[in-house]
Amino acid sequence: MGTSMASVSFRRTDNVNWAGIKPKIVEMYQDIEGLVDNLEQEQDAYAIVSPYGDMGMFLADMPQAISQLTGDYAIFCGCMDSDFALLELYQNGLQIDQCAIGMTEILEEIGEMMDVKGPNLAKWKLLLRNPQDEPLLQAAFTADALFVEDQLRKISTLLGIPIFADSLVYGQNL
Repeated sequence: MGTSMASVSFRRTDNVNWAGIKPKIVEMYQDIEGLVDNLEQEQDAYAIVSPYGDMGMFLADMPQAISQLTGDYAIFCGCMDSDFALLELYQNGLQIDQCAIGMTEILEEIGEMMDVKGPNLAKWKLLLRNPQDEPLLQAAFTADALFVEDQLRKISTLLGIPIFADSLVYGQNL
């Protein structure tokens, strides 16, 4: 049995009034049990996670709202049993990309059912911490990985945004 989880992740840029925005973000999910976050830490990017994936429906509207609040990017990720993950990229409250990553044969089925294509790398590369890592980002998005978590970890590292954070998903540092 693989990992099923859902997350909303976003950056904290210099122009964001974190003291004013953080309570609004917390209010979005304060009544939903089972979610974990790293909002109390002082860092450049954050995540709100359902470590079991069953709360993904409650998180689905949050990246749009958070990206509108911050004026920056926010990402929704739904990882399904380690086989594939749905990724949605938002900017300024608008969805600018939706894609699926994971095992190629499953992606073909998902694409037909949900009308989901591959990633628009031109949109994602704007989030890279190091622009020279564009080939690594493309490889991470297009790999035919046995466990999609490996792809999500790589994408998280390249972007500096905790789309998949072991400490939040599994409750420990691995």
